[in-house]
Amino acid sequence: MLSEGLQGSLEALLDKLASMSEEDRIRSVRSLFGRRGRKAVEALIRGADVWAIEGREVYVISGEKTKYVLVGLKYCSCQDFYLNNVLRHRQLPCYHQLLLMLRLATGKPLPMINSSQLKDVLAEGAGLSGEE
Repeated sequence: MLSEGLQGSLEALLDKLASMSEEDRIRSVRSLFGRRGRKAVEALIRGADVWAIEGREVYVISGEKTKYVLVGLKYCSCQDFYLNNVLRHRQLPCYHQLLLMLRLATGKPLPMINSSQLKDVLAEGAGLSGEE
């Protein structure tokens, strides 16, 4: 989990990004977060899927190879988040968190799925559905 200080900073940045034009949001995230920011912007542009879980502050993001579960801006299930935040204590947001922040800043509603649909969404394309 991110420290409360960094989480608060990301939430404040989300508020600031929401008031910017899309072009300014993209420029800001790229300059503030370097490679991770560029990756998040590329994913946003290519239309990476982002779902919200009904009634929860939980999201699913379609990454390059699989899908990741995010708990708000606090946690991501990806390896980058685990290595930098859990093992190394660096407190760096992963690109999935930055993508979520960019997506939320647009103010456009996210597709909603319920808890029972979560398993199906995670299974699609992740080799969990039994399909070869």
